[in-house]
Amino acid sequence: MFRLTLLIGVGLLTPSFAAFAEQSMISIGDRRLSVYCDGQAAGSATVVLIPAGGRTAKDWATIQPAVSSFARVCSYDHANFGASDKARL
Repeated sequence: MFRLTLLIGVGLLTPSFAAFAEQSMISIGDRRLSVYCDGQAAGSATVVLIPAGGRTAKDWATIQPAVSSFARVCSYDHANFGASDKARL
């Protein structure tokens, strides 16, 4: 728990970046989700940051760069939010 608290504290001190390093659209059934990844994919763990309460990946803009210094980190927009595909009517 202390490590998580420390990680969040360090992340809040990190300046916010306007854009993530790499955006991809991942197909899930008949929709695509917008996924943003930073950090080195080879040789490190991958951390997935999940937005809550109808929010978007932008909520992780101050945390994601800090985590990318030691692990691959990805966040995403839920379907119908942010840059992810909207539901068909």
